[in-house]
Amino acid sequence: MSIRYYFYKTLHITLLMGLFIILLVAGVWAAVVWYFIPQLPPVERLKDNRLQVPLYVYTKDNVFIGEYGEQRRIPLTIDKNKHELLINAVLAAEDDRFYEHQGVDLKGLLRAGVSLLKTGEKRQGGSTITMQLARNFFLSDIATEKTFTRKFKEILLAFKIEEELSKDTILELYLNKIFLGHRAYGMRAAAQVYYGKDIEQLKLPELAMLAGLPKAPSANNPVTNPKRALERRNYVLGRMLDLKYITQEAHDHSLKTPLTAQFHSLTPEIEASYVSEMVRSFLLQEFGEEVTYTSGYKVFTTINSRLQERANWALRNTLYRYDERHGFKGAIDHVSIPKGVDIEKWAFDILQKYPIQATLVPSLVLETRKKSLLLYNQKAGQFKITWGAMSWARRYIRDDRRGRYPKNARSIVRRGDIIMARPDLQPPKNKKRSQDTIYKEHSLSEKFFKKVHWRLSQVPEIEGALVALNPKNGAIIALSGGFDFYLSKFNRVTQAQRQPGSTFKPFIYSAALARGFSHLSTINDAAIMIKVTDMKWRPRNYTKQFYGWTTLRNALAHSYNVSAVRLLKKVGVNYTINHLTQFGFQ
Repeated sequence: MSIRYYFYKTLHITLLMGLFIILLVAGVWAAVVWYFIPQLPPVERLKDNRLQVPLYVYTKDNVFIGEYGEQRRIPLTIDKNKHELLINAVLAAEDDRFYEHQGVDLKGLLRAGVSLLKTGEKRQGGSTITMQLARNFFLSDIATEKTFTRKFKEILLAFKIEEELSKDTILELYLNKIFLGHRAYGMRAAAQVYYGKDIEQLKLPELAMLAGLPKAPSANNPVTNPKRALERRNYVLGRMLDLKYITQEAHDHSLKTPLTAQFHSLTPEIEASYVSEMVRSFLLQEFGEEVTYTSGYKVFTTINSRLQERANWALRNTLYRYDERHGFKGAIDHVSIPKGVDIEKWAFDILQKYPIQATLVPSLVLETRKKSLLLYNQKAGQFKITWGAMSWARRYIRDDRRGRYPKNARSIVRRGDIIMARPDLQPPKNKKRSQDTIYKEHSLSEKFFKKVHWRLSQVPEIEGALVALNPKNGAIIALSGGFDFYLSKFNRVTQAQRQPGSTFKPFIYSAALARGFSHLSTINDAAIMIKVTDMKWRPRNYTKQFYGWTTLRNALAHSYNVSAVRLLKKVGVNYTINHLTQFGFQ
């Protein structure tokens, strides 16, 4: 064969190869333009930096009482002067070439690709901060797609994000959006959850620990896996040293610092769950679920925190006293206490399945003495109940009948009984509250419970409610809808359909004052008969007695039923009904 033949054959193959490459490139380009790019989020969505911040509810005097929303998030606006150490820690841990690449670090991808080819395992990640943002925020809905398809979309979207947003904006979005464990999204929320501090208050070792979380927020979590978390923190410190973000001295000092992170829960400062639930329900009805739970609303109610605490105490104390007057219904359970065990550790585990209800703490009877009990609970450890705090416990027979007074502690409970005990508290006093953080350290043992006197108790079968209004404007200043919100979410203030009873009397007296009567006007509290259709009604006082001539002030103060009926007749039923419409009655 001639040289000419080989020349044309080579040329033919070259042209075919060139055509194939052109078609392949065109095909890939068409797939990117017509298939992948249309699936990416629009530019408008990329520029929408609104964070999903929960709903927070406060009292009038700025005391935190409730939070609603799946994500714990506190927005962070980065300031390179304030947050330089945080930024450097994150860059060292996740993407030290962040300010150099255009969204995709080709060196990092090649390094991860070579590692994958050599080992067959994905040991090194090539994702930049921009790619992580694309995956975790913008592309969360394609998390179930195959790895390479998702990775390709990440790369495309990373380029698009870099084109539309500045580097600082991208970094700020990342620091606010990234999941860091225990429902914490973003660095400011994580600082509160793990340290109970604002992000600006954290030191180098603490910032390095937070910076190490994005890679594996569960595996590297300092609460659930402190050993792995410490290793990851020390790795981040080493990277910061290599990149000359910190000095050798700062590095060595931080390595010696023990891990201090622990879970800090979002704890209301006072109990007002019925109030915060009223707020939540109202916002849901007005704005819908998404707006309510993600818009970061801070709702300030008309509740006075001091009066709310007193309302909780007054209602529960009344229910406790009423229930105790009807007798003791016995232990809630009984267990056999084994010999030769660490009694406190064993008791702690046993009591886990019995929930705390309001101020009632499940407690295990360790020893019964003649006039006292030795018990254990998760709040106080071992403690005593003296005779004066349990001598009320006559055996319950039925609502109107009780057994004899107990002679000693053994006639009330026995060793191994699980009973409810409550701290014998006095009415709450005014106290200053810290406004630094609403995240509190989670603890099952508090010094407060070691000092108080404990009382034998039980969950009241009767329920109640209390609401206090400002008479000048009708604002609710304290509200408790029941004994314990978590035992019953039914709000007896707003949801119970009951006759108003004697609470209606002040409106009758108000109508009398409007018609010209005074508080010194007199009314005859004497027997009266009223015909109602074919029936004859004879109203009576609660005491079944009559009190003769008395002032309106005295009749209202003692809630005389007969006086109220006679006054209504004098004022006039129609006049009183018209007067009631001024108060919102229909």
